[in-house]
Amino acid sequence: MKIVLSDAHCSTDQGAAAHGWTEYKYSCLVNEIIKKYIMDFGQHFNPVVSIVDGGRYSAPAEVRTTTEIVNGIEPDAVIENHLNGSEHQEANGSAVLYYPGSEFGEALANAINDRWQYLPFKERGLKPRGDIYLLRKTKCPAIITEPLFVTNKQEAGYLDFPRGIEVMGNLIGEAILQWWGAL
Repeated sequence: MKIVLSDAHCSTDQGAAAHGWTEYKYSCLVNEIIKKYIMDFGQHFNPVVSIVDGGRYSAPAEVRTTTEIVNGIEPDAVIENHLNGSEHQEANGSAVLYYPGSEFGEALANAINDRWQYLPFKERGLKPRGDIYLLRKTKCPAIITEPLFVTNKQEAGYLDFPRGIEVMGNLIGEAILQWWGAL
């Protein structure tokens, strides 16, 4: 198994930000947890997990460059972990985005979405999106996770719990392994 975890945004464009968190900060932290989870389990099947660091690239070329790097790695899947944001502070809930028509992408999105039930957020379900470059142009199944709204104070507060991000990372890692058939 070869998985790429892509950091959301980059150091110069950190994405949605509120309550002391940015998408980029969250993504960098959660990707390390997912990688550790998979690699610790991986003694049984020797996975390869790479992290594409969005901070190495400058926007707006970042998305295209990240996609080209992912395609060059030739992984079985790529997961990019975001947080959602809204001008409406009451917006809430988790979602998983995938490319419409990608059977394996939808299966991976379902595996991750099924894990959101263990988080204290409203589950908004799967969102097929054909307009997102990463989802449309990667040669492997590609998923974008959005477990919460960083602009919602209550949801963003979950990230401040000592194990909040660890729980999210472990749930995503578990879903990846289930999708792969390792669990």
